[in-house]
Amino acid sequence: MIYLFYIGLIICFVLWIIALWQRNANIGAISGFSFMAMGIFVYMVSKGFVSGTVFAIEDNMLSSIFYIILIGLGMFILGSSMEEWFGLFNEMG
Repeated sequence: MIYLFYIGLIICFVLWIIALWQRNANIGAISGFSFMAMGIFVYMVSKGFVSGTVFAIEDNMLSSIFYIILIGLGMFILGSSMEEWFGLFNEMG
């Protein structure tokens, strides 16, 4: 299960790099949502909401920092994508 989590993080970072390279707000939004989903997953596992998984971590400061960083990074990426979307709408109208 931990390897699937790592693969998911790699996919999120690759989507973010593609969004920056292509300057595509849609891929950036998908990347932001996926970072936030990964952060929420780490939060749920660390608090014990998801039980019976191999990926069981103790609720400590490191896991708390990790899910806060993932959720914050996802919100930042999603916010910059939204700014790009609304900037395009303002130029059109």
